[in-house]
Amino acid sequence: MTHPPAHRNRTETYAATPHQRQSESAVLDSTRLFSGKNEVQILHDGQIYRLRVTKNGKLILNK
Repeated sequence: MTHPPAHRNRTETYAATPHQRQSESAVLDSTRLFSGKNEVQILHDGQIYRLRVTKNGKLILNK
């Protein structure tokens, strides 16, 4: 897996070989995911999970 140079914006798209595209997971920017909120709900396999940002900036996932 290749990593983007540190000086680039993390949300930029980087070229990858076909094999890399199949094996790498999607990258979601937490700023866009949370949209100014401190919690989002994720529906997975029929169940709701809560993903929240703590006061220290850590992520916590609860069922």
